[in-house]
Amino acid sequence: MESEPSWHTWEPFLVAQGYRFVLFDTLNRFYVAQEHPEILARLPTERAPWHAVRHMYEVGRAPENTQHPDYTLACDLARGFWASLPYLDTSLIMSILGRARRITNHDDVAALASIVDNEQFRAALGRIACGYDGGQIVDE
Repeated sequence: MESEPSWHTWEPFLVAQGYRFVLFDTLNRFYVAQEHPEILARLPTERAPWHAVRHMYEVGRAPENTQHPDYTLACDLARGFWASLPYLDTSLIMSILGRARRITNHDDVAALASIVDNEQFRAALGRIACGYDGGQIVDE
């Protein structure tokens, strides 16, 4: 089901705030703040033909495909994150897990805090991280 475009209701406000319309790609409308002409200079003024560009769904997820343009960066970030996981602040770990589990309820937050703030949990993080920090997990 196609819906009517709604941009005409909010675009005047955006333009009045100093943003300039740059491109409509048949789905999204792109604007650039007038105080950033360097960004404006880098954006195309018309969309490329569909068949002329490589789409990210064709490439796949960055850490899973060596041909992805951001594969190396994704792997470096993963290694750095996983290796430092056991040393992260408890509140940061709770925030990450809370978002992943979509926790909003106070009782669930309290339960998560009791899980995160114990030695067994930290040991589990260490076991997960060791494969990214040069250690090896040995199955016995």
